[in-house]
Amino acid sequence: MKVWILNHYASEYYRDKAWRHYWIAKYMKRMGHEPLVFCSNAVHGSDGALYYNTDDLWHVHMAEEIGTPFIFVRSRPYTGNGKARILNMADFYRNAVKAADGVAKEYGKPDVIYASSVHPLTLVAGIRIARRFGIRCVCEVRDLWPLSLVVFSGLKEKSLLTKLLYRGEHWIYRKADQLIFTFGNAKQYILDQGWEKDVALSKIHYVNNGIDLDGYEEKVQKGAFRDGDLDADVFKIVYAGAMGPPNQINRIVDGAAELQRRNVTGVRFILFGDGISRREEEARCKALGLENIVFKGTVEKRKVPYVLSRSNATIVMIENSALLKYGISENKIFDYLAARKPIICNDESIRSVVGDSDCAFVDGNMADAVEKMLRMDRDEYARACDGAGALVDRYAFETLTKQIVDVLEAAKESR
Repeated sequence: MKVWILNHYASEYYRDKAWRHYWIAKYMKRMGHEPLVFCSNAVHGSDGALYYNTDDLWHVHMAEEIGTPFIFVRSRPYTGNGKARILNMADFYRNAVKAADGVAKEYGKPDVIYASSVHPLTLVAGIRIARRFGIRCVCEVRDLWPLSLVVFSGLKEKSLLTKLLYRGEHWIYRKADQLIFTFGNAKQYILDQGWEKDVALSKIHYVNNGIDLDGYEEKVQKGAFRDGDLDADVFKIVYAGAMGPPNQINRIVDGAAELQRRNVTGVRFILFGDGISRREEEARCKALGLENIVFKGTVEKRKVPYVLSRSNATIVMIENSALLKYGISENKIFDYLAARKPIICNDESIRSVVGDSDCAFVDGNMADAVEKMLRMDRDEYARACDGAGALVDRYAFETLTKQIVDVLEAAKESR
């Protein structure tokens, strides 16, 4: 089966040789399918850089390790999240559609389109390309637009723009032949919007993010490095991920401060990552005189398995929002599960991923959760680690890819 995967930001996946659609393409190839990935040539989060600066509408680069062509679609460079980024999205949408005939001429007509958000124009492009070739389109929703924009970006719920975006979202869900969501309660979202009359709940499927277990232990060994904090003889609670407002780093600092006030010793928070919250929270730690928390800065993705292997526990803070009722899909949670370490979390929404597993220590008061963990005996701690390990196969990308292929094949065969 020839599968065209559309993901505006998959150029990062090509660069990093990692992440969702890189791994999905890898396992599709192993299953005997022929994946091909469309992505933008603009570097997201940069100062306006391009991966490949060319006047060509599209150009191909082979991901040799997985035997998959990546089609870099010409899109204007941008910085920040303003008008230039919106125009970049429009470029990708328009040029991906334009490029389809040329790509088909070189690689053959696809059997099915697999279009993945973040932004909805990628899904519209997938639907249009599928119509052109008379085939089916499966749309994958990894972020609820415009609800995410209302929650995190200040878009007014009742504004004309928001209403238009909801109409566009509804149109996509109606036109898609099948829908994949990366959060588990998507059907409730459709019901809450009142769209169940023309968006059949039967075409909604749940496939969350996950872990590439291929050579995982080898990655742990190859990523090893010396670090005084990771090597310290204390109970190490590790965070690895972005440090923006939604990541609630302030709550980790609050918990560390509370534990220090309680004179709880022998525990250290070790935070890897960067973002706009880091400098402020580091300064707050210094002002509070906290000795049980350290910010380490960014770490290469290839070293994350080793970093997590050196932890005694991991931590994720989840921002309370209207999105939580539909489930979560934070990548760091799956990294933590792969490390087979307990997870401290402030919100019960993590149960949408881990269920009633013993691996999750959920408490709105982080200091209480840590103290509970510190009171565990050896057997209780082992059960918590085993609880994480028991979930690993469920979220292995080899398993997830088979689920996605089932949806794609069902769509392809439907007439």
